Amino acid sequence: MYVNAFWFGVLLTVVGLVVVLIVAAFINVKRSEAMEAETDDVWMNEGDFQKMLNEAVREAMRENMFGDEVRDHDETV
Repeated sequence: MYVNAFWFGVLLTVVGLVVVLIVAAFINVKRSEAMEAETDDVWMNEGDFQKMLNEAVREAMRENMFGDEVRDHDETV
């Protein structure tokens, strides 16, 4: 059986393009999943950030006003 070199090249090109498209689609899906996970984990809206900041300042002021004692963490009592 004889295979024409031109059509064999066309077949290999088509198969190669299909493989490249599948790999590119896979990479794109994984990148979008990673970006979605990052935005869910890292970013918070401004209201939540302001609430967290106010709570942290309130807690720091409470500790400073009532004079909690300062201890060395390495020291055992």
